[in-house]
Amino acid sequence: MPQKLTTLILTLLLTTIVCNAITTSEEYEEGDEGDNDPPQQSSEEEEPILYHEEDITEAPKTPEREKFLKRVQGHGIYHSLQSILETLDQDEYRDKKEVRQLISSYQNDCSDGHIDVPPKYNKTGLWPFIVIEGVQTSGKLTVSRRVTEILQADFLTTPPDCLFHLRPTFEALNGTLRSLYYSLCMYALANQAMKRLRIRAVVANRYWHSQAAFGLAVAEISENMQLPPDSILYKWPEDLLKPDLSFYLQYSHNKPGPKAPSNVKAMTRKFRDRMGIHFTRMREPVLSEVFEQRSYQQTGRVLKITEEKYPKKFPFITTKELSFRKPT
Repeated sequence: MPQKLTTLILTLLLTTIVCNAITTSEEYEEGDEGDNDPPQQSSEEEEPILYHEEDITEAPKTPEREKFLKRVQGHGIYHSLQSILETLDQDEYRDKKEVRQLISSYQNDCSDGHIDVPPKYNKTGLWPFIVIEGVQTSGKLTVSRRVTEILQADFLTTPPDCLFHLRPTFEALNGTLRSLYYSLCMYALANQAMKRLRIRAVVANRYWHSQAAFGLAVAEISENMQLPPDSILYKWPEDLLKPDLSFYLQYSHNKPGPKAPSNVKAMTRKFRDRMGIHFTRMREPVLSEVFEQRSYQQTGRVLKITEEKYPKKFPFITTKELSFRKPT
C-alpha cells in the first residue's frame, strides 16, 4: 500500500511539472529586436482605476491631474516636445551626464540646432511617409524592409541614426529616463523623415503608436489603470509629424522559426494582447490593420493599400508584388 501511494504522489508531481513547463513555453516567444521587457503583473487582483477624459483635460490644473499626468508620462506617453524637454530639465535629471549628452546630440545632430521650438511641418509636394507598427512576432521589421525596397524608399527605425549611439546608455537606466529617450527619438525621427521626404518616400519601422501602446500597456499593470476607449491619451501629439499611412500588423501566435534572435526577452501573449487593444484605439491617424500572418502576405496588403492611395507615386509596383503570393 505505501508503495502504491508513493507511486501515485510521484506521478502527480511529474504531471504538475510537465503542465507548468508547457504553459511557460506557450506564454513566452521570441520577438523583434528592440522591444522592451514589460513588468510582471502582481498576482493579487485589484479593482482597476478607470480614468475619464476630465481626469486629464479639465482646467485649471489640479494636483490630482498633474500627479496622474506625471505617472502616465513616466511610462513614455508624452504629447508634446515641450513636455519631454521640461521633464528632462527637472532637478533630478538636468545635471546627469547622460541627459546632457542626449540634449546635445538631439540639438546638434537631429534638429539643425533647434530644440525648444516644435517644428512646423508643411508637407505640400512631399512624398508619402509610411509607418509599420506592431508587437513582437508581428513581422514589422521584415515587412518594413521589404516595403522600403519595393517602393524605392528610405528606411528609418527607432532609435534613428542620430541618437542610436545612446541607446545602450539609456537601456541601462531607470524606466523614466529610458522612456524620455525613446520619446525624444520620435521627434528626431520626424526631423530626419522631413528631410528625406523631399526626394522620395520614407518607411519607418516603429513610431509614436508603438511607444504609446507599450507605455499604456505597462501603465495598466504598474498603475492598475484602465482607460476608456476614447481617452485623450490615444490622440496623436499635435507637434509631431503625422504619417500619411500607418499600418498595424497583427502578430502570429505561432512559434518563431530557428532564425529568431535568442538574445531578445520575449513578451507574454497577454501583454502583447494588451498592446494590441491600445493599437486599435489609436486615432488621428487611424491605423490600417493587416491581419495576414505571413510576412509576404502582410507586405502585399501594405503595398496594395499604398498603391490605391498613391497610384501616381508608385506606378512601378508590379501585379505580382500586390498579389500576396510568396516571392520566388
